[in-house]
Amino acid sequence: MIIRAVTGFASPGEGALRTLKVAAHLRDCGHEVQTVRLATPPWESWCAAEALPARARELEAAVVAAGVQFLSLGPCSAEGVPAAVKALLATTATFCTARLKNGGSAAAASAILALARADPQHNLRFAALARVEAATPFFPAAFAQCEGFALAMELTSALLAAGGDVTALAPEIEALERDARAAQIPFLGIDPSLAPGLYGEGSVARLMALRGAPVGSPGAPALVGELTAALRALPVEQVGYRGVMFAVMEDPGLVEALRQREFNVDDLLEYAGRCGTGLDTVPLPGDIDANRLAALLDRVAAVAEKGAKPLSARLFPAPGIAAGETVATGSPYLFDCPAMELP
Repeated sequence: MIIRAVTGFASPGEGALRTLKVAAHLRDCGHEVQTVRLATPPWESWCAAEALPARARELEAAVVAAGVQFLSLGPCSAEGVPAAVKALLATTATFCTARLKNGGSAAAASAILALARADPQHNLRFAALARVEAATPFFPAAFAQCEGFALAMELTSALLAAGGDVTALAPEIEALERDARAAQIPFLGIDPSLAPGLYGEGSVARLMALRGAPVGSPGAPALVGELTAALRALPVEQVGYRGVMFAVMEDPGLVEALRQREFNVDDLLEYAGRCGTGLDTVPLPGDIDANRLAALLDRVAAVAEKGAKPLSARLFPAPGIAAGETVATGSPYLFDCPAMELP
């Protein structure tokens, strides 16, 4: 069982060393920890918009020097989105998000396009959020409301090895919780979401096939709901999405299914309603305009509101690429993938 991220939550300038000590403690207990991350409260609560790019560079340099891989500055209002874009363009390991309310869809759509024009890979570090709460340990969504740490898991490989039986994960994840509670800073919980491996190990698409309802099949939405219910029944303190992650460009099984045209954006939104995580690392044609992108974000927000579910949207328009053509990522975390047609 792999810990994708030990995510610390603290005020800016604090928490890096404490979070690193938690990661060291968990490793000493025999757990595999892939990354250590730090999330602050939403930046508008502690930084003026015009100061954000310089402050983001300063904070990123400090946390990376300490040994933390990634920093999240949290969500902002529509008015703050242009400053968040500037901060992302000024950094390499910093993440920002926007809230999908009060004009947030239009602002986020403009940000996604601006980042894509500079380099599509910047959109790995930006997402739009709907009903996502504090202490979610998965990036880009993470932001702080109180001090502590939470764990983002990578359970798909373990679940494949267990034949798809979520209950088989309970003993090991309970042991992990006991070890986490023995750390020296407050333990906020575990997000047991099913995510593909950080470098492609494990695949949600392959798990769905193993359970008899491949992605895009008539039985897939019900299986997503069943898996989500089973994850949420695991007997540990939970935070975050607590669902099934269809991170398209991160999951080699989903990439192959997309090449075979086995699912589409409507399918992903249907799964989100059963508690996936929204639209994550979704490759899109480069000619999408801001209005169509905002309309897609509005659909994510509507699904989140209807089901009272935390959802996010991390979208990758690829300049010069048409639907069906390959989006070349150049990223160690993403796979080359066909651009998806829009509904």
